[in-house]
Amino acid sequence: MAIAKKKAAAKKKAPGKSVAKAKSNALSTAIDFSADVGAGLQNVDQDSLAIPFLTVLHFQSPQVIKGNADYVEGAESGMFFNSVTKELFDGESGVRFIQCDYTRRFVQWGSRNSGGGYKGDYSVDEAADMEQAGTVVKHEMKLMYPINDTGEISDKKSDVLVDTRNHLGLMYSEASEEWQPCWMPMKSTNIKHSKALVTALNNIKRQDASGKKVTPPTFLTECLLTSAPESNDEGDWFSIRPALVGDVESAELYHQGKSFYESMQKGEAKVNYAAEEATQG
Repeated sequence: MAIAKKKAAAKKKAPGKSVAKAKSNALSTAIDFSADVGAGLQNVDQDSLAIPFLTVLHFQSPQVIKGNADYVEGAESGMFFNSVTKELFDGESGVRFIQCDYTRRFVQWGSRNSGGGYKGDYSVDEAADMEQAGTVVKHEMKLMYPINDTGEISDKKSDVLVDTRNHLGLMYSEASEEWQPCWMPMKSTNIKHSKALVTALNNIKRQDASGKKVTPPTFLTECLLTSAPESNDEGDWFSIRPALVGDVESAELYHQGKSFYESMQKGEAKVNYAAEEATQG
């Protein structure tokens, strides 16, 4: 499912330099390190951890353009891309995904003339209050900042608030054969697909211990994310198409999803919109 391109060419040893050799994990089975679990990471806070940003590559994504500093070998438009591990996933085969948390934020991005850039994010209620106060004005379905007291809007000079649906969860890496945390923001034309996923998860019913039918936590359900081409008068791109698969494969995986959910609720992990900007180029 995942496409992990690796270079097989052997590298020559540089004079005067040692070459680190791969080591086995045999020692970890010989040493009892249970009393030292987590040592060396005790001072790591939420700003030290990067939740991988999962995105679909487009025709102009820097990862697919040869010669770009962020070019990734083998990357093609329509593929999914992990911003931290640089792992690529075929868009047709898709990515296995378990949603653990969801937030909706209005993200402020700088104007084109100012060079863009992340400038903050707001809740749904905060954005509504800003619109009511006239701090931002709806223009062509976007909330934009006026450039003067008359309320004038400029596509080049106005900052914009972008309605962003954040899906946080676990994605399966074929390369490591492990489930890893990830963050998938969906906005613009992907909002309709975000709504479809949220609705589908909300419609799932299971019997609880008392026999009552309830909506289970989202981390009970595995999803499959694929990509599909879309287009309009402004251009062509690939959208994210989520679909439900069924219950997760084990109780261990369920508890891994629950643990990630709890870490988000406690504020122990957070998304990094500036990292999204860097990945998107």
